[in-house]
Amino acid sequence: MRLDSIIRNKASKKGISFEEMAKQEKSIIKQWIEQGAKWENHWSFEPIEETNVPNNDSTWPQNEIDEFVLSSLIQQSISPSKPAEPESWLRRVSFDLTGLPPSTDRLEKFLQDPSPKAREVEIEHLLSTVDYAERMALLWLDGARYADSNGFQFDTARTMWPWRDWVIQAYSQNMPYDQFVREQVAGDLLPNPTQDQLIATGFNRNHGYTFEGGTIDEEYRVIYANDKTTTFGTLFLGLTLECTRCHDHKYDPLSMEDYYSMFAFFNTSAEDGTFFDGCWAKDGTISDGGCTKDGTVLGNVRVLKLEAEYNASSFSLSTVSNVSNTHAVSIPSGCSEDGTVTTDDGNVISINGMS
Repeated sequence: MRLDSIIRNKASKKGISFEEMAKQEKSIIKQWIEQGAKWENHWSFEPIEETNVPNNDSTWPQNEIDEFVLSSLIQQSISPSKPAEPESWLRRVSFDLTGLPPSTDRLEKFLQDPSPKAREVEIEHLLSTVDYAERMALLWLDGARYADSNGFQFDTARTMWPWRDWVIQAYSQNMPYDQFVREQVAGDLLPNPTQDQLIATGFNRNHGYTFEGGTIDEEYRVIYANDKTTTFGTLFLGLTLECTRCHDHKYDPLSMEDYYSMFAFFNTSAEDGTFFDGCWAKDGTISDGGCTKDGTVLGNVRVLKLEAEYNASSFSLSTVSNVSNTHAVSIPSGCSEDGTVTTDDGNVISINGMS
């Protein structure tokens, strides 16, 4: 039944009948059996083996990679293209490595040097630029779900750019990959971690955060831990783990046991599932137990940092980021039990959805 479902799906996509699709599939299976029905694991799960470099008996290749390219071209009866003109070559290399065109000065300098060494010099220059580091970091930021806002319905701003800059700096410094991984996953657990190593762990806080009223703390704490687990699998294992939250993978070497063994690491986080469930106190801290009109704290204090200068007319939750052990600026006149803030000039500012 499962095979029939797969065949029907493929037939629908190709716009042909189930019978015709089934005939094609049967033909492929028959051919496979006639060839010995050899079963192999997916190539990505096989050990890496050394490959012999082709010898094409040609002067065209400049390195070993070119030998493989030429070998493939020969098999398809295709001749290599002519070398690009210097202007075109520099433009292509600049876009590939930095995503930007070469400057006029760089182009003129390159054209004035006809030596074979000029191209190597230009590549080394591009690899040393922050533009190259930003280009490389972009792929990692996308995979790590980087954003400057929290998502969900309020989509409030958050301060994640220090982690973004850490990633760019890591690429710029050509940081070893094992260090790159270690500091992002567990930089705070290293002996006497530096400020940069603490910032690196922002990798684990890139997921969305909800501020919806009535949010169940435990529900979203688990949702956040699941997000961390699946992101870890995607980036560091090159595998999507989400299916194994519910069942073993049929062909991939992944099981529910594997998933929840990985999940267990992130499930020990002290992070709450609800970002805020209290009100602002007079000294600029917040309390999860509420506070009175004079700003007296009634519960445990969570300290936040305001990323912008306090201004009664423009103060909003979007200026807040969760930075522990950092004192907030003062909100002079305290808050009420409904989570509103009263400023010195009498303005009442509501922390929407947060009380």
